[in-house]
Amino acid sequence: MKQKRFLKWFLWLVLTAGLLAGCSQAAPALEPTVTLEDCRLEGGRQAECGIVTVPENRAEANGRQLDLAVTVLPAISNAAASDPLFLLAGGPGQGAIDTFGPFASIFREIRQTRDLVLVDQRGTGDSNPLICDSFDALPLDATEEEGFAAVAECRTVLEQKADLAHYLTATAAQDLEAVRLALGYEQISLFGVSYGTRLALEYARQYPDSVRAMILDAVTGPEMVIFQDVGRDGQAALDYMFLRCIHDAACAEQFPDLQTEYETILERLSTPQMTTFAHPFTGEKITLSVTRPLVSQIIFNLLYSPDTVSLLPLMIHQAYTENDYGTLVAQGMMSSANIEIADGLLYTIACTEDAPILDEAAVEQTDFAVITTDFLEVCELWPQQTPDPA
Repeated sequence: MKQKRFLKWFLWLVLTAGLLAGCSQAAPALEPTVTLEDCRLEGGRQAECGIVTVPENRAEANGRQLDLAVTVLPAISNAAASDPLFLLAGGPGQGAIDTFGPFASIFREIRQTRDLVLVDQRGTGDSNPLICDSFDALPLDATEEEGFAAVAECRTVLEQKADLAHYLTATAAQDLEAVRLALGYEQISLFGVSYGTRLALEYARQYPDSVRAMILDAVTGPEMVIFQDVGRDGQAALDYMFLRCIHDAACAEQFPDLQTEYETILERLSTPQMTTFAHPFTGEKITLSVTRPLVSQIIFNLLYSPDTVSLLPLMIHQAYTENDYGTLVAQGMMSSANIEIADGLLYTIACTEDAPILDEAAVEQTDFAVITTDFLEVCELWPQQTPDPA
């Protein structure tokens, strides 16, 4: 973890999901309530917003209370269906309101007859967010020691405002049930994307009678754990980009040796390369020592979006021909700035639910496997919590 690799570069990941099975329900200790008021989401969309207050620790109802931010987009039709659609964000660490609110029009057909409900999971958005402010002060080329110090500082700060043992998936599912009860729905339907599929499945496991239907997008098998297959999946995405370039006439003409150029770049970066570029937001000139792991993690993130994938051939070629990595790093900075993740919640959940069962020996050793290594190093400073019984 020689640079600030583990902080923002690797957060867009598809997470695993649990098995769906019925079990006894864990009901909230008190009947929750909510008062909804008119509000506007980002972009001006009208909605109804409110707060559902729940115990941080349901075994201590008189302890710290958490305010869960809730937004409802009411069904357009007066003859609305009785079950709403709860939209569950990914990460873990993304807030549902900021994630789905600006893009609610995607669900316009469903909203004709159903309410859309957005709940910021505890530890995200406006629900006591577990954000690591100490990361913002780190330079791009922070040393390993500086990175570890920032992780430790974040944990110390967050433990002043939260008992991290109560910010796991099972407890978040109980929060969804509290919101369902507060809003007065008999049953709900769930849409989960990425980590949201894990939360949806956990909710259905605890509250099978409360679920009418589920839509799971980007779900992985229950045998998969977060960061386990980063090396394999990242390499597969990169190889596919090379293949697409070969079969695209314009790309093949402009970049006939793209894969060879990429491999040459990695060889060069065995020795750190200095590059100077303009900060993409401030315009300030930055001189940075660029390493092979840093470039690998930037490319991994850029492979997630078709828009940034389309830029990669040119950026790889520029780095190859000019030994200039400024454009690539600047694009990585812009992409990571758009990732609204509560880092503390990501570490709390993944270090407890995933790290203990991650098979390090089975990690495919591509350049992208450094992301798994960084994750496990972070978890050494973010010990496994004891999950709430569910």
